[in-house]
Amino acid sequence: MTTISRIFLILLLAGACNSAAIQQDNSYANSLLQKRDSLNQLQTTLKVKLDSMWTYANEKLAEMLPTNMPEQERINMLALRNAPLIRMFEVYETLPDYIHKLIDSAYYFDKQIVQQLEEIVIQRSENEAKIEDFLIELSSNKQLQSTFDYWNKQFNTTTNDE
Repeated sequence: MTTISRIFLILLLAGACNSAAIQQDNSYANSLLQKRDSLNQLQTTLKVKLDSMWTYANEKLAEMLPTNMPEQERINMLALRNAPLIRMFEVYETLPDYIHKLIDSAYYFDKQIVQQLEEIVIQRSENEAKIEDFLIELSSNKQLQSTFDYWNKQFNTTTNDE
């Protein structure tokens, strides 16, 4: 059964009964809400992991920077969360190998997380398009006004972090 067929069947059932129970029981709409929420949660989790990783890397880096390093240069270097820029500082070459490996690991971890975040953006966009199509379909049928109102409210009160 195609997505269009499912939507038509759901709309037909919702139009025939037009009750709150049918409105809340729309598995397709509920799956769109769940997908939105799970993508938002995954994005938040990945951002926290990325932030934690760079915080740890910069803490270890700070421990190894020379004490005679100019304060502003130290501040600038530790504010970065970008391995290629960190490597550009002259002092970087004088740091122990384990710091180089840590920054390299951070770089590759960062790249993986960024790739996952880009995939989330694509999936979110696809899901939002499905939500929009669903609401447009509901709004085009006057007999489904209460169903449209219900789902429009559900989709617009669900957390949607960008």
